[in-house]
Amino acid sequence: MLYAQFYLDYQKHPDYIPTYAVEFAGLTGFRAGEIAALIWEGIKNGMIVVNKSEKYNRETKEYWIGSTKNGKERYMPLTDRHSL
Repeated sequence: MLYAQFYLDYQKHPDYIPTYAVEFAGLTGFRAGEIAALIWEGIKNGMIVVNKSEKYNRETKEYWIGSTKNGKERYMPLTDRHSL
């Protein structure tokens, strides 16, 4: 049902980024803050390197980039060829 909805959303609103982010999170298991902190330089040797996360301070209403929730670096292969 989710993928059917993604397909409809992509057809109706192809520029609406949150739909892509939700699908990406479902496929990778990345947290929302980890997705927000991804940069092109984080792709190395066919792997997405997850070592940062976007944080938000509710008191100061400020965003910043810090370490991941568990402080560990993870790798996600871009293709089956790069599987760990």
